[in-house]
Amino acid sequence: MWCYRKWDYAYSIGELKPDVVAQLWDETQQEADQYLVGNYTKVIIDDIPYYLRQDSPHILWDKVVELEDRADLGD
Repeated sequence: MWCYRKWDYAYSIGELKPDVVAQLWDETQQEADQYLVGNYTKVIIDDIPYYLRQDSPHILWDKVVELEDRADLGD
C-alpha cells in the first residue's frame, strides 16, 4: 500500500538546519533523532518540547535558561 509522508526530516531539519524545531509529527521521534541528536538541544517550556540548534547564533541561551527555570518554579 502506498503511503504519503507529510514530513521530510532529511530536508526540513538535515538540510535547512532551522534554529528551532517546534513540533514533530506523531510517532516520528526516532526518525527525527538522526538529525536532532548531537545538533540540537531539547528544552521544555510550558510543557512543550522545543529543539534548539546548538550552534545557532540566533538562540538567546540565557533567555532559554530563564524560561526553563521559570517553568520549573511553576510561574
